[in-house]
Amino acid sequence: MNTIIRQIIDADKDARLKVAHAKEQLKKSKSIFNEQSLDIKNQFDKSALEAIADKERVLERNYQEHLRLMNASYTDSCSKLESQFASNRDKWINDIIRRCFDL
Repeated sequence: MNTIIRQIIDADKDARLKVAHAKEQLKKSKSIFNEQSLDIKNQFDKSALEAIADKERVLERNYQEHLRLMNASYTDSCSKLESQFASNRDKWINDIIRRCFDL
């Protein structure tokens, strides 16, 4: 009977040691997981910020190109209007005067 009790006590002691070891391993695993998740989050944040900065640069380039084209188009339109006005000015003035006299 004494040996059976001793075996039970020894088995209990072994089981407690195994449980303590497993808890320690779990704690280490959680610590490693937390460190790695923080590293992964930091890497993701860094890559996301880089992607955002790249997209901003692309959009800024596109905007500047569009602005340049719009300014060129505006300048061209103004030039055409000035040319049309210069060539038709006298005709338009004469038409207005003639219409005033015809009333």
